[in-house]
Amino acid sequence: MDNKIKLLVITPNKSGVGYYRSINPHVFMDENYADEVEITISETMDLKDPNFGVGYDIIHFHSSTNVDANILLARIPALRKQGIKLVMDLDDYWVLPTYFPQYRAYNQQYKVHEKTIALLKNVDYVTTTTDIFAKEISRHNKNVFVIPNAVDPREKQFQKIETKSDRLRVGIICGSSHEKDVELLNGVVNQLKPDIDKLQFVICGFDLRGEIQYKDETSGEMKTRPVRPDETVWTRYEKILTDNYSIISHDYKQYLFAFNSTVEYPNVEAQAYRRCWTKPVSQYASHYNNIDVLLAPLVENKFDEVKSQLKVVEAGFFNKAIIAQDFGPYKIDLDSYIKKGGEINTNGNALLVESSKNHKMWAKHIKFLLNNPEARLEMANNLSDKITKEYSLETVTKTRLDLYKKISNK
Repeated sequence: MDNKIKLLVITPNKSGVGYYRSINPHVFMDENYADEVEITISETMDLKDPNFGVGYDIIHFHSSTNVDANILLARIPALRKQGIKLVMDLDDYWVLPTYFPQYRAYNQQYKVHEKTIALLKNVDYVTTTTDIFAKEISRHNKNVFVIPNAVDPREKQFQKIETKSDRLRVGIICGSSHEKDVELLNGVVNQLKPDIDKLQFVICGFDLRGEIQYKDETSGEMKTRPVRPDETVWTRYEKILTDNYSIISHDYKQYLFAFNSTVEYPNVEAQAYRRCWTKPVSQYASHYNNIDVLLAPLVENKFDEVKSQLKVVEAGFFNKAIIAQDFGPYKIDLDSYIKKGGEINTNGNALLVESSKNHKMWAKHIKFLLNNPEARLEMANNLSDKITKEYSLETVTKTRLDLYKKISNK
């Protein structure tokens, strides 16, 4: 008798969420536990096929899988009769903040939040990234389990490459949806201008792709065109981390305005600002080799509160210092190196910023790390000691496999 768990994994995409939540974890499981689980990975969930799911014990799918929620809801009773367990993975809150460009379409036009909650109530199990989000999800489904985002240190993109600099390199590594978060850094560079010859601010992931909708003046129709470089959110990030280009030379500014990703500025390591262009998801983490300190600002709202702590995990694997918002996912693993009153906590692994002190603490913490390199290294080492075992893909995969064994009774 074959006691292997038969698992069908539906991948929503090959970008960040598909990579970390569906593809990587199950490829690793297939490589290391082939005697216990038989995995099929598919890019589509063909619910029109009457035999969909037949022969499997478990179907894993992510909430962003491109499938009609109503059709899936209608098929769940039949799948359940066949003994098939549906495991839905969810890593983002189902209601977008109103300032997101996709808010109107996501929440008002397509009612994604309503469909997500309906699925949560009807699937057998839910997996998510943190205890914070699990508590929120449990209001709709009590069978929720935390499977955190994890790193496979064998991956080439997670290989540390020592790149030395005479400056302390302080950077952001984030996507295009973090504009309100990055805006919390407004004024930071200006406060640090007396030390600008010792600092380099870095943006990682700069990207010019995207489209913008506009109204045709002649026809009145809504049309779409490629976004111009000066219209991208990345240019707005750049203005914040250069204090509106005031910390760089006219020549360097002209180079940046050419938006040429194929030509590097001469001796860019000596500049007060550096733009690092975007990379594919399988190479994205290598950006950490170009910074010493990661900045992780976060606006206080429900959507951000339940996000994962992936930035903390990545920084830990790269042995980087982190300055983060004292909120939500960053309260899970981070312990402040400087306590209230200024007391040094040598077991601390981060510097944390209370939202009420955004106006001064980001700059103050950066200056502390600039003037105390030993403290920066101690913080980074403490973070690595905590993160590298707990959030390795090997450790987390064992947790995932134990869950699959439990729900399949194998």
